[in-house]
Amino acid sequence: DWVKKNGQTITDLPIRDNPFKWLADLFHLTATLPNSVNVRPLVDGLVPDQHSRLRSLNDLRIDDGISDEIKDIADDVGIDLRSKLLHNDLIKTSDNPGYESAKVHILDLIGESYTESEAVGVILDKLDKCLPDDSEFEEETNLPALHASARLAIYLFEKDDVQSLRKCPLLTADDTVVRLANNLQILAPVLHWPSSARPYTDLYTKNRLLSSRYAEDCELSKSLQPLIEANLVIPAPLYKAARPLIDDANLLKAMTPDSIETEGLTVRNQPFGQIAFLATDLVSRCGNDKCLAKLLLKFVLNVAAKEDRGWRETNVVNGNRSGEQEQLNLSKATWPFELKVRSWVPVSIGEEGSEGFAPAPANEANLRELLKPDWLQNNPHAIDLLHHVFGFRQLALMIENLEPDVESNLVKLLQEPDLMKSAVENLDAIKAIAENPEVMSLILEAEPDEIQKISEGINKEKQKARMRERNRNFGHAVQGVLAEAIKSYGLVLKLVDRGYDYEVSLDDAPFSFDVGVGSYFLEVKATTTEDVRLTPLQARTASENPDRFVLCVIDLRGQAMPESWEFFDVKQFAKIVTNIGNDVSKVYKGVDGFTSADESVRLHNEQQLRYGVSAKLWEKGISIDQWIQSLRTKASPDN
Repeated sequence: DWVKKNGQTITDLPIRDNPFKWLADLFHLTATLPNSVNVRPLVDGLVPDQHSRLRSLNDLRIDDGISDEIKDIADDVGIDLRSKLLHNDLIKTSDNPGYESAKVHILDLIGESYTESEAVGVILDKLDKCLPDDSEFEEETNLPALHASARLAIYLFEKDDVQSLRKCPLLTADDTVVRLANNLQILAPVLHWPSSARPYTDLYTKNRLLSSRYAEDCELSKSLQPLIEANLVIPAPLYKAARPLIDDANLLKAMTPDSIETEGLTVRNQPFGQIAFLATDLVSRCGNDKCLAKLLLKFVLNVAAKEDRGWRETNVVNGNRSGEQEQLNLSKATWPFELKVRSWVPVSIGEEGSEGFAPAPANEANLRELLKPDWLQNNPHAIDLLHHVFGFRQLALMIENLEPDVESNLVKLLQEPDLMKSAVENLDAIKAIAENPEVMSLILEAEPDEIQKISEGINKEKQKARMRERNRNFGHAVQGVLAEAIKSYGLVLKLVDRGYDYEVSLDDAPFSFDVGVGSYFLEVKATTTEDVRLTPLQARTASENPDRFVLCVIDLRGQAMPESWEFFDVKQFAKIVTNIGNDVSKVYKGVDGFTSADESVRLHNEQQLRYGVSAKLWEKGISIDQWIQSLRTKASPDN
């Protein structure tokens, strides 16, 4: 009685020794009393809870391994579990040798244990009251409980208790509380999706999406990945996961390249590429909503077809028919074939002015109403999907992906699409054919075994074109570096690129040009061969301005083309030819005479001609330093 009157907590007890040891001694002593003695009044009020407060025996239960994490989560929702549990240090002290009877005595007096599963149930019951299903979320009053639910979800995931995890309340994008019972799922918040999928948010109603808070709120975001790994939350509209069951014979038939009977066949727990809620939600909503159907088709062609190529590949999986196992080849993705076997394309019904829509199968005729040509631009994956799954003519799709001015050149090809099969494996080949009527004629008249050779020729031409483009880009780069080098002498270069590359004039140079010259016309050529070629306009400019036209040749014969050129690199390979105009003039004037309109026989397409300046001529050129020096010698003494 004296001890009870002098303390409210175990630390208040006026005990010189360890107070838990003193209590263990007390229970050890009371355990020795005869059964006729009622010991409960003696120890009532001297039993510590987990806040170290002294409590009545009836107030406490034995802690059966409840984690501190669960106790803290309970605190967050207003449940003080520690006040209901016997202090663990008293039990630990009673575990010491000689206190065996004390421990048994304590357990007999207190009796019932408190399990962690019971504690989790109590927390979930409290969350049911704070956040009931379908209730509207109010941040000021509900956010602490939502944070507690997120912490509980993480803990339950780590304990692999998915059944309890499904009872944790979540928040949807329309700020409504939901629980994912009965294997329900929900999509991750839009901010968690890949950027390619975000423009297609309108495919889903807000109650199918987690709130953006799960991406923006630090406490809630910690629970997102555990929820995804527990298969409660789908990470993005396009994803890969195990599908519990496929028992649709039509879907299985569409997914296998083999000719097998699929009636009565089931496939369970196999991973597939999927589009979230496609069969359960999107298909039914698209059937009478043309805008939504267009958005779905755009997503399929611009995202799914590009990012999930698994639909073209198959896996051998185990199926079951009447209790017997069967092996079959199935596509690694279900989404293209869900779209193929279900009616989801809205087609008009009723009379004009009062028309509505009804869902129809996804075939070429119906999908044409939704398809936009720009979705196919540089998108061979979309063309491949439309052809192999929905029956579009592949060549027709490729033609629609061409520029309008070449489309008319390919109309004839549609008459014999089979002949083009090997030659139109990619869009570049189609474009090459469109731009070359002779090649197109060859294809139309060729036998099937000749087409491959023609196609190979097209590919070689493409390689040559790429090399020409590479050389042209390299030449421009060298041209630019040389220009910077010449500027370093104090000269001004104005890019003209018509008849010559640069007009060269003075800036702060310590010399001047001849009064009669004024400026020079500089043409830069990089070459890996003997001849340097001039266009007709360049040849004309050189002929008409022999004193001003200057040819600079960068001799790259036998040199590997580096990624970049510095001034000293270009300088050592540069040859300046200052008298080229007179030499070019002899040939140019002769050719020009043959193009005169009043001649009975004259040249056509003269602009395609090129004037070759041989290495014997330009190799005699001078260096950049020598040219600059020659300009100085032309300067007047006063300058």
